[in-house]
Amino acid sequence: MQLVLPQPAPPLPPPSSFPPQRPAEASPLARFALFAGVPAPLLAQLAPEVTRQQHQGGEHLWYAGDPARHLTLIAHGIVEIERTRRSGDGVVLGLFGPGQSVGLPAALAGTAYPADALVLGEQAEVVRIRAAAVQQLMQRHLPFALAVNRALLQHNAALRTSIEILGAGAVPKRLAALFLFLGCRFGSTDAGGCLHIHLSLTREQIGRLVGARVETVIRIISRWQKAGWVSGARGGIAIARVDMLQRMADAG
Repeated sequence: MQLVLPQPAPPLPPPSSFPPQRPAEASPLARFALFAGVPAPLLAQLAPEVTRQQHQGGEHLWYAGDPARHLTLIAHGIVEIERTRRSGDGVVLGLFGPGQSVGLPAALAGTAYPADALVLGEQAEVVRIRAAAVQQLMQRHLPFALAVNRALLQHNAALRTSIEILGAGAVPKRLAALFLFLGCRFGSTDAGGCLHIHLSLTREQIGRLVGARVETVIRIISRWQKAGWVSGARGGIAIARVDMLQRMADAG
């Protein structure tokens, strides 16, 4: 599976680092690309429908079966969508990061969430908007309706990527595909060409993301560390040999 590594857009800065906003731009929604073309007066009308929430790592935003009454936007952090199998093991269906919406199809349809949503890493901040208010805005503002449709396509693409990673082949190949994907979505490249993934993950979490036993993940990562391909970094993972991981992901 070929995963191109463009320079990712920088994550949204923390709220304290945003410049002072003019009154017409007071809505936190103005920071999200989804609302980029929506006039400030319309965003102001949504203000009573908006709430912000902080979640710690491992905390659930919702569980499968909960009613989807809100549109959820990620300001900071990573959220994973997970479905529990009959065996009790969790299968990761998708990863969503800063600037993205999560659970969008269920929220627009007014149905129950089909899977769990929980925070991956240390913490996350989300912005929630009552789904009925979003639907009203879509009817009144065509550019916003088109932006929501684009977000739906991105949502489906994120789910497809996770399926491709899980179906990439043997565990080393799945692990290489995962690291490349995380680097593309949530990483940055330094002057020396080293790819830094700004996401702190445990070996157990990595194993769940690739559908492998934690012992297998530890063995493979240890081998890559000895070869100088990857290393632990403060708050994440550093990949010195992106070419070797790309070659492994493309193998076969």
